Amino acid sequence: RKAGRIPLAAKVHVRRYGKLSYDVRIFDLSTHGCKLEFVDLPTHDEKLWIKLPGIESLEAQVCWLDGHTGGAQFVRALHPAVLSLLLTKLGCTTA
Repeated sequence: RKAGRIPLAAKVHVRRYGKLSYDVRIFDLSTHGCKLEFVDLPTHDEKLWIKLPGIESLEAQVCWLDGHTGGAQFVRALHPAVLSLLLTKLGCTTA
């Protein structure tokens, strides 16, 4: 891993190419990616867009899957200050 992940429990929007967005649970977040629980299962290496509160949707790539849970790596890493803001907006006090 390129960065330590911070555990949290929240909901975010995910959109796959050519499909409507839907809410999913997010379990952790870092500057480089996150762990999500998928409803509509993507494939390994599939591109998707994750909408986190207060910022534009982030393009990400599915890097692993285990049942309905998977990891997504952001195409462009988040700045640490943006990560801190997102954790506050998602109600995480671990930051």
